[in-house]
Amino acid sequence: MGDVKAGDVNGDKSGGIWYVAKPDYSVMVANDPSTDTKYLVAPAGKTLYTFADDTQGVSNCSGNCLANWPVFLNQNEAIPSILSAGSLGIISRTGEGTEQSTFEGKPLYYYSQDLVRGDTLGQGLGNGAWQKITQSQF
Repeated sequence: MGDVKAGDVNGDKSGGIWYVAKPDYSVMVANDPSTDTKYLVAPAGKTLYTFADDTQGVSNCSGNCLANWPVFLNQNEAIPSILSAGSLGIISRTGEGTEQSTFEGKPLYYYSQDLVRGDTLGQGLGNGAWQKITQSQF
């Protein structure tokens, strides 16, 4: 069932390992070749994290926390087919008048020390409170 003409995506989800990559996704899926683990990244390749102290739809990261863990916001609704429809959302940050993207209701952040595509330096910081979103959560 190969692609025959421009725009065909017959290989999407093929074998559970092949997915269409589009430049307008709100998030992308990266692969750590050392562990063969897939995880969520922002469109430019920066790793996305969740914070254990957050609750569904509520961010509890403010002040100095936000200096180290900036908010991720992307209002584009296009997501890779490996993710479930509706898995990404947007919340209003209480008292700030700003918005933040979520994954399965959990607010999403960058880590300020992840400087280049593929960095995952924030993984497990804060006694494990900061976690990247891996394929087991998709």
